[in-house]
Amino acid sequence: MVKGISIMTNKSEALQKKKPVKKKSNAGRKTVMTKEVLRKLDECFLNDLSDRQACYIVDINPESLYAYQREHPKYTERKATLKEMVKAKAKMVIAKTINSNDINTAKWYAEHKMQSEFSTKQEIAGSGGFASAVTVEFI
Repeated sequence: MVKGISIMTNKSEALQKKKPVKKKSNAGRKTVMTKEVLRKLDECFLNDLSDRQACYIVDINPESLYAYQREHPKYTERKATLKEMVKAKAKMVIAKTINSNDINTAKWYAEHKMQSEFSTKQEIAGSGGFASAVTVEFI
């Protein structure tokens, strides 16, 4: 040993000097993110509610949700997928209605999704190719 510096000569001596790893304490506040809370949140997100709305309904602080998402990144993906399901269901209902030969739904769909071919409105271009304030609607 030279002026307070010790040199370890073998591996067993180095292993003996390591500090023991402390286990994470189970003490403290329990999580509010139980299976039941997650199930309720999933139901809210399945109905396209915002994070704040879902947290209000489930009676948790939004920060609890965000902390859970930081610890479980896959849940963030799941939440986004659940929120998209309302749009998917709406598309399926529209398609089913059109497939049952509902003419009004078919016309509405064509006017909104295929505007260049079926729109009932036309905009007249003004000078410089910009749309003018005039909109003509065909009835």
